[in-house]
Amino acid sequence: EPRNIAACDAAQYIWFDDQDDTGKKALEKLSEVLPKGKMRVMTLPLKDVNEMLEKDKDKQFIRCFYDAKPYVPTGVVGSSQLYDAIIEEAKTEKLAFPPFMKKLNEMTAGGVSLGTIGTISASTGLGKSSVVNECVYHWIFNSPHKIGVVSMEQNKGQYGELMLSRHVRRKLGKMLQKDKIEFLESPEVIEKQRELFYNEDGSDRWMVVDDRDGDTESLKAAIEKLIIACNCKVIVVDTISDMFDGLSTDEQAVLMKWQKSIVNRYNCSIINISHQRKAGSGEKDGSQGAMGNESSLHGTSTLIKSSAWILMLARDKMSEDPIERNTTRMGLPKNRGAGETGNAGALYYDSETHVLHDLEDWIASQGANF
Repeated sequence: EPRNIAACDAAQYIWFDDQDDTGKKALEKLSEVLPKGKMRVMTLPLKDVNEMLEKDKDKQFIRCFYDAKPYVPTGVVGSSQLYDAIIEEAKTEKLAFPPFMKKLNEMTAGGVSLGTIGTISASTGLGKSSVVNECVYHWIFNSPHKIGVVSMEQNKGQYGELMLSRHVRRKLGKMLQKDKIEFLESPEVIEKQRELFYNEDGSDRWMVVDDRDGDTESLKAAIEKLIIACNCKVIVVDTISDMFDGLSTDEQAVLMKWQKSIVNRYNCSIINISHQRKAGSGEKDGSQGAMGNESSLHGTSTLIKSSAWILMLARDKMSEDPIERNTTRMGLPKNRGAGETGNAGALYYDSETHVLHDLEDWIASQGANF
């Protein structure tokens, strides 16, 4: 405990032995009884004063005395520390969206920051899973941070098949069972799955939570395991709408409050995938090409308030034009970091190769054949 106090110029200089949580808690208690604004705390480089004297660090102890900082309560940061925090934040690499989302990367100043919650939303059946899975696929190989996926709509085998389809550029879901098994057991695909699922040292490249029947508390516990035990810094919840099902509005708000505490505590990022509400009578929804807004998100309004950015998707899946039918348009109605909102570009889905492209780039690549 901080039992060492010296008076100088009406200020109380305090240092504590065994600089641990017990000493820090004792500092808080001392701050309540000592004169306000007069308490300064010394930080010693060694265990205690005795060790400094034994190692002839008396001059260094004097320097520590004059370098003592005014006491600031836990959870409060003095403005003198903000510049260093800004530098540290700037040096933390962002999670960039795939190259085919180049306009979105520009609008978000390079992608997703850690310590934030984001939301990707689209109407049911629009194909948002293809967009999200393409993002996850890109992040698996290019993210500076490890990825964890909470798969609520597919079990681990189904989700793994979707990602492997992307990696081998063949849609496994279109294959007959016999052909699929033969294809999966081929030497080429076995080598491909190693690239997708394993790091070079044999460790897991990314993680999946396969607990679709679990209650909210078990899913929250699994997400914390992804972060703490598996060192995942980016968590994709696909979908948050499934987690909301069966919860009251107040319970949904509690879940979002928990997410906010998680990203703050562990400096990670959570990306929620959300369904959109059905359009009103006579109105077009996202599956008919109409772009939604924040109020279109399924669930509690705290999902909107908690999100630093919201990406909306729209596609006219019944269009007679095959190009338009496979084009997904993106809108960014909320962008807390960079501030720019509006049209975020368009994507074209190539069903043969199971790959997404920036629409403008894809049209340019077709040349005279387009």
